[in-house]
Amino acid sequence: MVLQLLLAAAAPSAIRLSAESEQALGSGRVGRRQCHLMQWAELQAGAQVLPALSGCLVDRWGNRTLPPPCLPPGALAPLPRGMLLVAYERPADGAAGGGAPAEVPMYLVAASDVAAQEGTFALPPVALAGEPLQTGRDYDLYLQLSDEQDPGRPGELSELVRTLYVCNVADSAQLHEQVSRLEAEIASAQAVETGCRSDLRNAEYARRAAERDVAERGQELATALGVALPSLEQMEAELEAAAAEAAGMAAAGAGYGPPPQQRARRAVQHEQAVAAAVSRLADQEAALAGSYERGVLVRYQPQQRYQPPPQQQQQQQLLQSVCVAPALARVTPNAQVDESTNRQYQRLRSIADASFGVPGALGPLVMLGAVECAEVSDALAYLSRGSLDKLYVIGRTALDTVKSRLRQLGAGSALDLSNGSLERFYELDVAGTDTSHPQRPLLKRDMRNKYQDVLNFDVTRSALDGRRKPQGAREQEDHGFIGFAVNLIHLPPHLAEVQVPTSRGPRNLRQTLMNRIFANAMVFDTEDSVTAFQRRCEQRGLRIEVPVIAADGRGGLNLGGIGEEQFGLRSRMNVRYSGMPPDQVTPLVLAPPPPQQQQHLLGGALDLRLRTEQVRVLMMRNQCARLQALGTEVGEALQRLRVCRGMEATRSHVLAQRQQQLQPQLADLQRQLAEARGEYERVRQRERQQQAAGGGGAAGGGADAREPVERHGNGGGEGGGVGDGGGAGGQNGRRVRFGRLPAAQQPQPQENGQHPPAGGGAAGSRKRAAADFGGKGMKRPR
Repeated sequence: MVLQLLLAAAAPSAIRLSAESEQALGSGRVGRRQCHLMQWAELQAGAQVLPALSGCLVDRWGNRTLPPPCLPPGALAPLPRGMLLVAYERPADGAAGGGAPAEVPMYLVAASDVAAQEGTFALPPVALAGEPLQTGRDYDLYLQLSDEQDPGRPGELSELVRTLYVCNVADSAQLHEQVSRLEAEIASAQAVETGCRSDLRNAEYARRAAERDVAERGQELATALGVALPSLEQMEAELEAAAAEAAGMAAAGAGYGPPPQQRARRAVQHEQAVAAAVSRLADQEAALAGSYERGVLVRYQPQQRYQPPPQQQQQQQLLQSVCVAPALARVTPNAQVDESTNRQYQRLRSIADASFGVPGALGPLVMLGAVECAEVSDALAYLSRGSLDKLYVIGRTALDTVKSRLRQLGAGSALDLSNGSLERFYELDVAGTDTSHPQRPLLKRDMRNKYQDVLNFDVTRSALDGRRKPQGAREQEDHGFIGFAVNLIHLPPHLAEVQVPTSRGPRNLRQTLMNRIFANAMVFDTEDSVTAFQRRCEQRGLRIEVPVIAADGRGGLNLGGIGEEQFGLRSRMNVRYSGMPPDQVTPLVLAPPPPQQQQHLLGGALDLRLRTEQVRVLMMRNQCARLQALGTEVGEALQRLRVCRGMEATRSHVLAQRQQQLQPQLADLQRQLAEARGEYERVRQRERQQQAAGGGGAAGGGADAREPVERHGNGGGEGGGVGDGGGAGGQNGRRVRFGRLPAAQQPQPQENGQHPPAGGGAAGSRKRAAADFGGKGMKRPR
């Protein structure tokens, strides 16, 4: 008995590729799961992504099988099944497992009929030009047998043939250069904006500094003027208005005749205040000039009554008179002198003529110096009334010579200043003179120390401050002291240099002759000042033992002897010391201060009243200069403030323009940088996966790491994207659909370490998967 068995083909369980296709794909299943980087430009240029594929359907035992025919509902005849090449799109950064999207876009790339007799299929090479692919996406290319109900839909039987990643640049080095370039462009744009912000901050700092400078200068000017100035805003507005008026007038005069000169703007309020203060100070200075007495200081021209010795004829400097013409008492300035005065003057001339040409002969006392004020000249003449016509010489020879010439003159007296017995009347202390003054006045420290609590020996504070002298009232610190009599004699230059030999060295005429005549005598301006000085001394228990005289001709102390008080009006002396014009009074200068010292005054009048007014005038001039300088500084500070405000506005406008230009550029560059960095990370990740797969590691790509997910039987709902053209399959007008990714079929090892055939069958796979997961079999829902 013979048993005949008919072996029927089992249901298809897997798709087996031909050896040629496997070789073209490379590296088996693991190689297929590697992610291939493809540039978008290459895809659009028609670059081939898959070679020609051929193969057949196998059952679960690896035997060739035939696909069941497609029987759609209501169909009259069965339709052939097809092999579809479908591309599934998934985000490149999507997570595996539950994090993956439920449905992804899928594209029908190519299709081929499956031979009904052999179960074989063949697909030409595939390109994706014209497909609606996006950069930054992974695309899994699956071979899928068409659905049993609809040959246009992919069924559950699938085989992964390649995973593609579409990118702009398929090289991480180029992407790194692109990231670096974008970062450099962003840094450059940000540096430009930062520079503009820095310039604006600097302009703001400069403007604030200018505002502080204007405020400080304005406060100084207000303090110097003693009036309140307008606010900063008012000064700025007034200055701008004045400048605008000047510009308007200049523009109005343009075009008529020759070009007009630059018109000066009108003075603003603070400039007007400065000009008014300077004018007041100038008027006060002019008024002070009237306090000087008009005088004459001329050298006496003697008559040639005596023939000088022959040996002295060549020394012309000794043949000149050292005398000064005295002042004579007159009823009116231009009136003739009386007979008594004329006789006295002729006697003085005779003595001066006899002294002419005699070495060491000086002349009469009244002709050896001058006085800065006429009233002081009367007081000094009264103090030296017994010595006005005395002859003073230096050396015995000069004394004998002059006496022999004056034998016919009425009786008189002469004095040799080099006589050693006179040294007790001299001031021989070298440190007792003020060497900074051209006249070398005596310091009289003992007298100053004695009366320092009751008498002010210096100028008043108002003069040092440059304030105007009070009218009709005496300042509290003005005690009417004019000076020591010995210091009020002005010695002409040719007499100031004369030296008298003493036991302690040569000394000038003030230290010798004048100190012998006047000693410690004190001169005040009025009798009331003398009386007030006497009362203050009595209150302090101080005794006055020196001559004290008032320049107004009334009152004095100790003029005839110790304890005497003078009363009544003194008569003026017929002959007195010469006066001085203001231009010959020693000028007062403000000397530069030595290191670490204050500024100090040098020179000046010998009369304390005139010196006080000199100081007042000098301080007023300094105050005028200071006011003018402060006014100029305030104007310059306001101008700088205007410039700073304009600069700040300009830089603020520049910053706004830069921001308007740069912000869209920065936003676009930041977007490009974020995209480039993301693309760089994705490309680097896939390159690392390729390197790991090439070294025997786990397969790269994203599909192998996913859990098997379910796909809708009908392929999901239809999308809206339509491709422009397909690959080698030649199908156009493909519509984008959505569906689930097919389950990835991974090879499972057998007990003996060998892999099952490529077409191991779905049932076996499910059983092994159930065994691997330690439980029940997993049924794939349709």
